[in-house]
Amino acid sequence: MFIMTNKEHKTGLILNEYNGKIGIMYGFQKEDKLMPFWVYRQSPFQKKPLDKAMPHRVELGTPQQAVLILEKFLEQIKEEYINKKPESE
Repeated sequence: MFIMTNKEHKTGLILNEYNGKIGIMYGFQKEDKLMPFWVYRQSPFQKKPLDKAMPHRVELGTPQQAVLILEKFLEQIKEEYINKKPESE
């Protein structure tokens, strides 16, 4: 599944399943193919990037876990940005 978040650059979020786990990646859609952006991750122990590029994927867990995590994100957005009262009140 692809959700375009930037129409100008035609980029967005790719939702995929791998080994029974749901994940989110940043990328673009080219024709009917989903193309994640690849990154060179940095080792936490070294100051230089690792040799191999790979898609940067945020794993959300099983489909049930993914739903719970995404619902928490929605709650946080609503609390912090939509339902937040101005400080002047």
